[in-house]
Amino acid sequence: MGQIVVGIVGLALLAALGGALYIAVADIAPPTETIEKILPNARFEK
Repeated sequence: MGQIVVGIVGLALLAALGGALYIAVADIAPPTETIEKILPNARFEK
C-alpha cells in the first residue's frame, strides 16, 4: 500500500516538474491581435 502512495506522489511530482520546465523553456508567442468586446450596461448593477 505504501509503495502505491509513493508511486502516485512521485508521478505527480514528476508531472509538476515537467510542466514547470515546459513553461520555463517553451517559446510561447503572445497573442498578436487585439480583442475588444463590448459589454452591455445591463450586465452591471447601478
